[in-house]
Amino acid sequence: MSKAGLLVGPFIAVATFTGLVYAFAPTIEEVVYHDAYTATSNHPARPLDEQVQAAWKMHPELPLSGVQRSDDPTKTTRVLFQDPSLPSSSYRQAVFVDPGDLDIKGDMTQYGSSNASPLRAWLSEGHRRLWLDDAGRWYSELAASWLGAIAVAGLLLTLRSRPSKRRGAVWHRRLGLWLIPGMLFLTFTGLTWSGIAGENIGELRKQLQWTAPTTAASPVPAGVVMDVQGVMDAARADGPTGLIEAKPGAQPTDSWVVQEARAPYRLDLDKVTINPVTERVEERVPFSDWPLPAKITEWLINLHMGFLFGIWSELALGLLAAGILMVVTLGYYLWFKAIRAGRSWVPARGALSWWGVLILLAYSMLAPLFGGSLLLFFAVELLLSWRGRLSRQRKA
Repeated sequence: MSKAGLLVGPFIAVATFTGLVYAFAPTIEEVVYHDAYTATSNHPARPLDEQVQAAWKMHPELPLSGVQRSDDPTKTTRVLFQDPSLPSSSYRQAVFVDPGDLDIKGDMTQYGSSNASPLRAWLSEGHRRLWLDDAGRWYSELAASWLGAIAVAGLLLTLRSRPSKRRGAVWHRRLGLWLIPGMLFLTFTGLTWSGIAGENIGELRKQLQWTAPTTAASPVPAGVVMDVQGVMDAARADGPTGLIEAKPGAQPTDSWVVQEARAPYRLDLDKVTINPVTERVEERVPFSDWPLPAKITEWLINLHMGFLFGIWSELALGLLAAGILMVVTLGYYLWFKAIRAGRSWVPARGALSWWGVLILLAYSMLAPLFGGSLLLFFAVELLLSWRGRLSRQRKA
């Protein structure tokens, strides 16, 4: 595992560095897009229907996908449109409207359920895919799957081997032990939305009924007249607070889905469906009804994205990323010093127990990139060992 760690170290370092920058993206975007996010008019808020129509003038050809409104009067209203020219359905065109004077404060793409700005979405792409499209997801999944495995292997090596008293080794060991919970957290949450392992985890959660309840909504064709204000008022009266998004049904008389949006310090995501004709609640899906594993997954993912507890989440992630980078750097430093001194740089590992083999097999099934790369490392090590023995036999 130590040799494998040496080989996957660059992947972990790159993923950690891009994650370090991405961790502070929520605060950075608040500064960069302050004008678009902030309402400056002193006039009373106009009805949401008028705000939607003002935004629709910017993109009259696009279907309405949703309306996001905060109960903070200093925030603009986000009117969202589905644009087939964008990279995926996760991207939507967002028009930012000042509720008081209907002034258009911004017009940009918005990504995902976390309402990421173009800058945060770009940083996210770098962290997840290294800006290499789908092929880049392999690097981050490989890094995430190995990060937790190396953390556990490091713990076992520390418990089994006699610790070195060299200063670099002491810091490598101590810092690594302190960071193990954070490394396991990054592995779990990172794999949750990865490519291959993410699909396996998603299927497992579905089979165990650990997923969040869902309700359907469809974009409204361009130009359809709706009572958005009535829908939003009915939803607010039923309990949803803060930033909420109203998603329309396919037809003017179809129910709207109104849900609390992801935001800092929000631990629940209540959802209701509203009949736009009667303006009454048809269905309630409170966060309290979610299965506990679904709740925990939601909280951990929000924590990984850096906004569950606002700036405090960002600082914690930043310190965690800096610590991992230091551990990786110290690991290569110790390896280089050992090679120069002619010492063995691989600690005695002992035989792998049967339960250890079972754990590796189970984890490899969940994270195939880990299993495949581990087999590759074993094959290379066997080949090098065979060549070494062959060379010694020839010399003899």
